Amino acid sequence: LGRYINKYNTVINLLPQRLLLFVFLLFVNFIFRFYGIDCKGITGYYNSPLVILQAISLFLVFEKIEIKRFYNIILFISSSTFSVYLISDHPYFRHNYYAELWKHIGNISNGYFHLLAIFVNVLIFAICITLDKFRMFITDKVEQRIVQYFVNIRKL
Repeated sequence: LGRYINKYNTVINLLPQRLLLFVFLLFVNFIFRFYGIDCKGITGYYNSPLVILQAISLFLVFEKIEIKRFYNIILFISSSTFSVYLISDHPYFRHNYYAELWKHIGNISNGYFHLLAIFVNVLIFAICITLDKFRMFITDKVEQRIVQYFVNIRKL
């Protein structure tokens, strides 16, 4: 969707309108969820139309923003986000993380659940990125040796 929007340009060109569209869709989703309205899959699902519209509007908000100062940090983190997804979607992690960890955090948070949830998620994200960077360090060395081996064979 992001590539399509980028290739064919967008109808909404002003940043405040894009932000207003995102906030409006977020509010509609919140109201639907708060009152338990499902509307046959319109809310609460990853591929629901409302969630897809929210994703598009959030993409439109960030499309024109220049973030050159943080470019290297964003590039460093974004190169590992797929690995973070793979680690967090593993059944063992999912069971222990979602079922056990959040049950205990809910019991000990004493009204600071949201702050603790943000902290724990950022911490797990940082740990997953660190693991992926360590994996990259090891596999890059192995990959270089394998490539060099095949280059030497090809020269023969």
